[in-house]
Amino acid sequence: MNSRESLAPFDLLMLLDERPGYPMCFFMETAFSGPLNVSKLRTAIATAARRHPRLRSRAERGPNGWHWVPTETDPPLIVLPSTLSADNDRCQAAFRAFHLRREPGIRAVLFEESTDNYSLVLQLHHSVCDGLAALEFLGDVWSIYHGSEPPRLRPGLIREGRSTPTLPSAPSAAPNDQASATWTFASYLPSRLACSNHKTPITSNCRPYQTIRLSRQETRAVQAAATAIGTAVNDLTIAAGMRALCRWNSRQGKPAKLVRINMPVSLRPVGCRQPATNQIGYAFLDRTPKACESAVGLAQSLAAASRWIRATGAAGIFLDVLKRLVRWPWLLRLLTRLPLSLSTAVISNVGNVQPRMKARVPTRDGRDCPGELVITAVAGVPPVRPGTALAVGVTCYAGELAITALTDPAEFSDQENNQLGEMLVAELLAFSQGRA
Repeated sequence: MNSRESLAPFDLLMLLDERPGYPMCFFMETAFSGPLNVSKLRTAIATAARRHPRLRSRAERGPNGWHWVPTETDPPLIVLPSTLSADNDRCQAAFRAFHLRREPGIRAVLFEESTDNYSLVLQLHHSVCDGLAALEFLGDVWSIYHGSEPPRLRPGLIREGRSTPTLPSAPSAAPNDQASATWTFASYLPSRLACSNHKTPITSNCRPYQTIRLSRQETRAVQAAATAIGTAVNDLTIAAGMRALCRWNSRQGKPAKLVRINMPVSLRPVGCRQPATNQIGYAFLDRTPKACESAVGLAQSLAAASRWIRATGAAGIFLDVLKRLVRWPWLLRLLTRLPLSLSTAVISNVGNVQPRMKARVPTRDGRDCPGELVITAVAGVPPVRPGTALAVGVTCYAGELAITALTDPAEFSDQENNQLGEMLVAELLAFSQGRA
C-alpha cells in the first residue's frame, strides 16, 4: 500500500463521525471449540494482518488531508475469562475506543468460555474496513492457523461509488439531479427509536451486544417463507425490523410516523478478494407504520426496492454525495454533529459468511475445522450512532441464521437491548410459521 494513500470519502466520514461515547467500531464474533493453541492463533492473526495493510495502519492528517500511514504493529490478542462483567477494568481496556492517530484500528479479544470452548471477537474501526473485508480477514486467519495458503488477493480494484440521479429510498422517485434527491431525502426525518428511560443495572459480560441464533430447521423455514412470497431473507429481516420498531415505539407511547432503515450495500466486484478496505454504500428504506401492517406486502415492497437498488447501483449515490462534501472536512464534521436522526436503525446482512471467508480448511457437518478446532458460529454487528440507536447484524453460518442487536448504551439497558432483538426474531419467525 502506498505510504501516502488518502482516506477515501467513506473512510473519512467514519473517522469524523466518531465522538466520545460513540466509537465508530463494529464487532465480528467467532465461536469455536477444541484444543486451542493461543500462541498459534496470535501468530495467525499477525500473519493474516500483513496481507491487509489497512489493518496495520494509523490515520494521520497532513497538509493535503488525511492519509494512511503503515506501521509495524500487529493486531493485539487480548485473552479474557468469560466471567468478567462489563464494568471490569480489564474488559473496558479490551474494548476501549481506538486512537487512530496513534494505533491501527483493529484488536482481537479471546473469551475463554469454558474448557475447550472459546469466542474470538474482532473489534474494528469502520474507517479501516467494512464487515465483508473483516470476514475475508477471518478466513485468512483460520487458513493460516490450519497451515493452508489463504486465497490470493487482488489489490487496486476499489469502487468509489456511482453517479446516478435517482433516490435510493424510493424506487418510484427519480429527481433530475443529486441535489434534488438529497433535499428530498433530508426533508423526511425518520422517527427515532423510543427510549423507555427505565434503566436496569448492567449485568452482562463484556460484549455490548446480544446474539440470537436460529436452528437449521428454523433457518430453512425462514428461507422457504422468503422464496414462497418472492423475496430474499434480507427483505424478511428488514420487514421484521420495521414491524418490531413500530411495536416497540407504540409500547413506549411514542408511535413512529416514519421508519427508516439504513441498509449497507456492497459495491465490490463480484467474486474478487482484495486487501481490507471499505467498499460499501448506503441505501435508505422508508415506510410508514400503516405500510408495515401487512407483513407480506411490506416484505414484497422491500424486495422490489432492493432489486431496484442493486440493478441501478443506487447505493453509490451516498458515496457520490460524500465525495463532494470531503472538499470541506469541517462541513462534514459539522453535519455529523447535527441533532438529527438519519435513520431509525441500521440493519446489515452479510449473508452466508463461509463463501466470503473462504477458509481453506476441512469441514465437518458444514462447519469449518481449522486444525483441531470446530467453528460453531459467526456473528457480527455494525456500530450505533447518536439518533440511530439500534444496529442489527445478520449472518448465516453452517445453515444457521444469527441476529445480533446492539443498542445505544446511553439510552437503553441490557434488558431492553435483548427485548428488541427478541422482538425482531419473533417477527422474522412469524413469516415461517404462517403468522405474518
